[in-house]
Amino acid sequence: MNAIEFKKAFAIAKSGKSLAHINIDCMFGFGLKDFQPVTCTLEQIAYLMKWQALQFNGVWLSEELEIIRQAGKKKFIIIDGEYTVIDGIYTPEQISGIRVAARIIQANN
Repeated sequence: MNAIEFKKAFAIAKSGKSLAHINIDCMFGFGLKDFQPVTCTLEQIAYLMKWQALQFNGVWLSEELEIIRQAGKKKFIIIDGEYTVIDGIYTPEQISGIRVAARIIQANN
């Protein structure tokens, strides 16, 4: 996840959009050293941000957001748009193919 993707995910998290239907199980343990990279959507990152960094009083914990940002650099591979998550580890060529397929699906919808 790069800085632009992080900002987009944070904007979604702050938007008030309901993300309760989003599954983030693949991200549990993302802070652990042996956590393997996963592919995910911006909506999943946004839900993770709300889960991890938003307090009940509406205040965001910047330390928790920073943990997500740092971990996300190497552990979260963003698939553009609202797509089904594909768990696993892929080569750069496979990831490129997934992104191309996702863009084709988006263009056809």
